[in-house]
Amino acid sequence: MAEAFGQAARALTGAVTDSLIETRLTVDVQCEAPDLELLFVEWLDAIIYEMAVHGE
Repeated sequence: MAEAFGQAARALTGAVTDSLIETRLTVDVQCEAPDLELLFVEWLDAIIYEMAVHGE
């Protein structure tokens, strides 16, 4: 599951930027949800938030 969520984060980043995707910053993200589908949505929301905050 961790690998799938990581790949989803990379895919999301690729979808919203024209830049080459590379790891430049590591951020700890904690999400909670009652089921896996909602956890996935929370995860993607957290990635979008971190991108906005860090200017990526």
